[in-house]
Amino acid sequence: MGIVESRRAIQQAEAVTKLAHLAFLFVPLTYITSIFGTNINVSPLEHVPLPPPRHTSLTHISNLGIPK
Repeated sequence: MGIVESRRAIQQAEAVTKLAHLAFLFVPLTYITSIFGTNINVSPLEHVPLPPPRHTSLTHISNLGIPK
């Protein structure tokens, strides 16, 4: 009875060791991906609306007639 329990304990210890190795790999990777996955507003000009295309095209057309 004692030998069976000790063998089972050894198998469980080996399984926990494998789990610890996987955790050693995946826990830091999870932390790193959570940092890169955060939405950070880097540029304050990111939400500035661009002028509509008709205004920019009118500007380009009017600049064609001005001599340099």
